[in-house]
Order: sequence, then structure tokens, then C-alpha cells
Amino acid sequence: MTALLLFLAAVPALAQLPDVRDIMQKVASNQAKTQDARAQFLYHEKQSVRLHRTNGKLMREEFREYNVTPTPRGIHRELIAMQGRYLSKAGYVIYDEHQHEADGIDAGLVEGFSEDFHDERNSRDGIDDDLFPLTYHQQLKYEFRLIDKETDRGRSVYRIAFDPKERYGWRVKR
Repeated sequence: MTALLLFLAAVPALAQLPDVRDIMQKVASNQAKTQDARAQFLYHEKQSVRLHRTNGKLMREEFREYNVTPTPRGIHRELIAMQGRYLSKAGYVIYDEHQHEADGIDAGLVEGFSEDFHDERNSRDGIDDDLFPLTYHQQLKYEFRLIDKETDRGRSVYRIAFDPKERYGWRVKR
């Protein structure tokens, strides 16, 4: 009997939960506002990329610094410093942006990882949209479910579960 009473007492609380679509719409709106605000600032960005062999030995590492400025149609990113090292038969070879050696699979991977952080054509602030999956367009790729409501420091906090609508190009059936 106690379990039934607890269940019935919880039903009105669940009925008061807002619709998950309304919550996610507010999240998308807040993301758009912060993205617009970030577009008004100059960024000084620092990157560190490291590649290790399967045995754990460091194969290549690079440290890069960029100045990123907004433009009317995206961003302008300028490399202002780079240094790195890679493992050769004789040991580690140190290089900078003037001696940059772009040969080899490891150099291509480091370059690719560095460039993957930026979407200069489709971003208003230089940060790739995939790094902020809660924007309106990214939300279209997921199905959201409201799980619970909690209070944290006097504010309502919602626990939301989500799953991709597609995986590997296939529609996910629920």
C-alpha cells in the first residue's frame, strides 16, 4: 500500500514538468545569444595536440597559438606561433612555424586535428558548431526526453535524456 501511495503522490509532480520541446527551445535561444556575443570578441587561442604510438611513446606534439577575429561572414584566424617536435630515428626533432615539416601521416593527423576545431565558413564566432550540440540546428538531429526536475541553488534544473535520430546514416527505430 505504501508503494502505491508514493506513486500516486509522484504523479502530480510529474504532471507539472514542462514540455521538453519548450526547454530545448530555450536552450537553443541561449546558445544563439552566446554565439552572437562571442562574435564580438578577439580570441587568443592556444592549442596542444599530441600523438602517441600504441606503446605509449610520444610520436609528435605541436603547440599553436592563434589570433581569431570576427568578420561579417565568419572569422579570420591567424597563426602567430607554433612549435613542436617529432620522433625520428635519431631522437626528437624540434621545429617551429618556419621549419614546419608537414611530411608523414603523423604530421597530417596533427594538422587535421588542429583544423577540426574551426569552421571558418559556417561559424559566426570561429568555434565549430559541432562543439556546441545544443544549438537549434544540432537539436534537430536528436530526440529528447524529460526525465526529472531538480533544484540546484534555488534554480530549476531538468534532467534530459537524448538519443540521435540517425546512427551511421540509418534511422534509429524506437
